[in-house]
Formats: sequence, C-alpha cells, structure tokens
Amino acid sequence: MIEPPETPDDLYLLRLTQAVTDFAKGIKIASFYPAGHPVLLQAVTRIIQLFEAIPLPEEGLSIDVSKSALLHRDIPLPSEGNKALLDLNRELYLRRAARIIFLPNLQPDEVASCLKAITLDPEEIQDAGGLERILLREKVTRIWANRVDYDQLTQLLKEEELEEIEPEEFSDELPPASDDELLDDVPPEEVVTIETLTPSQKVAL
Repeated sequence: MIEPPETPDDLYLLRLTQAVTDFAKGIKIASFYPAGHPVLLQAVTRIIQLFEAIPLPEEGLSIDVSKSALLHRDIPLPSEGNKALLDLNRELYLRRAARIIFLPNLQPDEVASCLKAITLDPEEIQDAGGLERILLREKVTRIWANRVDYDQLTQLLKEEELEEIEPEEFSDELPPASDDELLDDVPPEEVVTIETLTPSQKVAL
C-alpha cells in the first residue's frame, strides 16, 4: 500500500480534500434520507471510493478541527469557495469533535451511521457522552472521533458491551436481598395452642 508523504503533496491534498468534501455533503444527504435509501447509499459508496483512492494509512487518517479550518498534519484543507468543507468544520466544532479519524476498509453501514450521528443536535450528542460515544453505540469502528488510542477505544467498547449486557441479562432478576431484608419477608412465627388446632389436628393428637 502506498504510504502518504510526510508532507502532503498537491495530489495527495487534492484527493484528501475531495474525499472530506464528499463526506461533508454526505452529512446533508443523511439529514434528508433514511438509512438504506438509494441516494444515501450512492453517496456513501462514493465517499468510500474517494477515501480508498487517497489511500488511507493503517493507523488512520486524522483530520483536526479548529475554530476556523479543518487540518491534516497542521496543513489547512483549502476551503475557499468550498461551502461543504466550511459547513463540516462548523458542525464538528459545534459538536466538540476535536478530531475525526478515518481508518482503511470503511464499511457502508458504518459510514452511513457516522453521517447520521453528526446530524444529531449538539446538545443531544453531549448528553450521550460525546460523538465518540455515539459512534461506539452505533458500532462504528472504522471512523473515530477525538480518540486515537487503541487501548482507550477497546476500553470504551468493553464498557459499551457491559452497559448493553446488564439490562438484557439481569433486568428480570431481583438484586440479592440482604439478611435483614430476608428476615423482614418472613411472616411472624405463629404460636400454636390447643385452641388454634383444626378438628383433624386435634384428632391426630
């Protein structure tokens, strides 16, 4: 696989800008069309093709988000006259995504889920724990937001699995009761006298 140059050359930067631009356009398409719609699927397919043409390095391609520009290796992506890039920069900044990372072998369903996630209201994203949490919830593993550490990602996935398993496996079970609680549920011991015995019990005596 061709590795990207240490300093992106014109062709590399052109391919990168085009891929990110189409990704930005895909967000608007995802806001209009439901998952699985042919128009959205067509946009997702083109996004994947453009990123594969860059190509994506094994460790992922990182796009940093500043207040005024998207950057790759501290080099701003040319956005003059590119409304889609400007909109993407604003949308990611409002959603507190400091970085977005694209890994090779992008999957159509994951790309579509990522596009949908970015269309969510910023407050809704923060209430859910940030864009990275939403991507994990949606099982998006080839596009990351903010986090670049494999160990951290693995830990988040484990936490997400535990959160999903707990209600499914234990929702129908009552928590174990303490000894005091168990004693509270036991009815008071009945004092048996000759008067409280039934006729049959008296006969047995």
